[in-house]
Amino acid sequence: MKKLALGALFAGLTACGGGSDNPINLVDASMGDTGPSVCNPLTQGGCDPGQKCTWIEDSTNPRIGHIGCAVVGTVAIGGACTIGPAGAMGYDDCVAGAACVSGECKKICD
Repeated sequence: MKKLALGALFAGLTACGGGSDNPINLVDASMGDTGPSVCNPLTQGGCDPGQKCTWIEDSTNPRIGHIGCAVVGTVAIGGACTIGPAGAMGYDDCVAGAACVSGECKKICD
């Protein structure tokens, strides 16, 4: 349930950051009571140093993914971004606290 709540929170990024051309479909894949904890995209907590909590694409058609830890990118909020190498599945190249929405790093907000 915690993952679903964080997923719904992250989905709010589209409303906050604009761009509904590529809607994000969230899938709750619960790990049960003994599974790993989920990082928090608002506080950037739960990841190792040098990592950020962000949306990670598992599939582009349909567009699904999960929230998890990934390497911190270098593209500032407002800059042009990509997801994965050359637009492939994976994570974006935005700084911590931002996510790539419609090709632009947008601030993650609640």
